Amino acid sequence: MFAIDATEVTRARYAAWLATSPSLAGQADACAWNTTYSPDAACLARACSGVTCGEHPQVCVDWCDAFAFCRARGARLCGKI
Repeated sequence: MFAIDATEVTRARYAAWLATSPSLAGQADACAWNTTYSPDAACLARACSGVTCGEHPQVCVDWCDAFAFCRARGARLCGKI
């Protein structure tokens, strides 16, 4: 059994989670290299500009970032790294 959210995670929602300073401890073993959950800044600059970007889906994160976000919400990310 699996569940999918009704909507994609918005940039604003992801930013709110980042503002809580989530710990990098306890990541999956495959994510030992991951030193930040922040989206790639250069990628974000190409993805959206303007005041409505917070309503857009979060992009420019890697699997490890998405996994940590889902786990913090009590959800799980389908698929493998």
